[in-house]
Amino acid sequence: MHVMLLTPWNSTSGSTMNLNNHFKTCLKRPRGNTSNLKQSELAFVKGSQETTDLSTWVFDKDAIRKALVCMIIVNELTFKIVEGEGFEYFLSISCPRFSLPSHWTVRRDCLDLFNSMKSVMKNCFEKDISGVCLTTDTWTSLQKTSYMVLTAFWVDDEWRLQKRIINFGPISAHRGESIGQAIEKCLLD
Repeated sequence: MHVMLLTPWNSTSGSTMNLNNHFKTCLKRPRGNTSNLKQSELAFVKGSQETTDLSTWVFDKDAIRKALVCMIIVNELTFKIVEGEGFEYFLSISCPRFSLPSHWTVRRDCLDLFNSMKSVMKNCFEKDISGVCLTTDTWTSLQKTSYMVLTAFWVDDEWRLQKRIINFGPISAHRGESIGQAIEKCLLD
């Protein structure tokens, strides 16, 4: 049995008018610089255990930069990872349209994210939270520098436990007075 698909190339009328009309009205993919392209592409998204779902994806360099910053922060990576030969190669294969920022730009993006999250946390503590528990952890590095992390815990309106690191940095010593001063400075800030 022979099935003939009716497409502009083999239409029964022998005409390619539909294809020509499509080319005139369809958003064309520009050649060369594709960084501003907003056209959706098909993407395969991992579904449940053995399934793959079909979805759409739009190239968004800002979203990729935010994801890069989150990856660096969550995995405690150095800013210079973006200038590593292996990382550059990986990105050229996985997302060739994305141009890697310098490590200075990544550093600035991390600080911008920190400042925006700090602002969100200040608003949250001022308005929505009635009680907070604080914990500290201190340790000394191999270079003999003492560090302290300050973590806030609270229960939100939907009775979910929330946890945020609100300060991390060097302290003068592991004594109670030094720890208390670091906590006070963070809370005043």
